[in-house]
Amino acid sequence: MNSTIPASRTAAANHARRARTQAKIQQVRTAISVLKLQGTTITVTALVRQAGVSRTFLYENPEARTIVTANINRDSHGGNRAVPAPRDSDGSRERALNAEAALKDAHGEIRTRRNRIAQLMGQIRDLETTSHRTQPSASPSRTQPSKTACVSWPRTTGHSKTASKPPAPTPAS
Repeated sequence: MNSTIPASRTAAANHARRARTQAKIQQVRTAISVLKLQGTTITVTALVRQAGVSRTFLYENPEARTIVTANINRDSHGGNRAVPAPRDSDGSRERALNAEAALKDAHGEIRTRRNRIAQLMGQIRDLETTSHRTQPSASPSRTQPSKTACVSWPRTTGHSKTASKPPAPTPAS
């Protein structure tokens, strides 16, 4: 199956698209004339309703945008009711900056969590080694810790509370 489209079909589709665009631009011009005759304030919303085109067309088509900007009325406060800049120029940059900040925060949070996990794993390892030294293994499959690894204090023969404490160091002569 051949997926290439003949050049004549592509040219015909492009021509049809241009013709539809020109028809919409003419609808916008006609709508502006009608709104001026009616004395209605020319706004993007009024143009969309009167011309029967989408807001996206008015914002994204450069020719339609120029026509609308040139003919739109100023509101009663003297502010320009011009068509705002395309969403891609302002909104995309802000969204990208917000996403970048959120990503940076997420990486910091991940780093913090990983450090905390490492600390807890170290504590678990310390507790396991301490418990292996003090308690005999309950299961025969586990190996006993080496006696050389255990610290044992010499015991005295008495039954006093100080009997389990190590003897005081003797000065070397």
